Amino acid sequence: MYDDTQKLLKDAPEKIWLYRGVEDTYDDGDTVQLQPLTSFSTNAETSKKDFTGGGTATVFGIEVPKDRIFSSPRTGNGCLSESEVVILGGHYDIVKIWGGQD
Repeated sequence: MYDDTQKLLKDAPEKIWLYRGVEDTYDDGDTVQLQPLTSFSTNAETSKKDFTGGGTATVFGIEVPKDRIFSSPRTGNGCLSESEVVILGGHYDIVKIWGGQD
């Protein structure tokens, strides 16, 4: 799966912006520790749809080296309608895209 994803990304830029919506508070420059495999969207607006309501929510972006992208809907895990990819875990510095209270 990983090898197929990397073949698909061979002509992509070396770093790609990805987005995630969470029911938590984050600020620009915060560092997040991700699980070994974590889903992100290539679309920030899609990430806003992840909220169930009733709390503080944040959409953040991270710039990910393409060799950290594990899979996409075309190569295995990932939801096509959510523009979702799965990345390898680690520490990432975030950029806050949106944040507010329901």
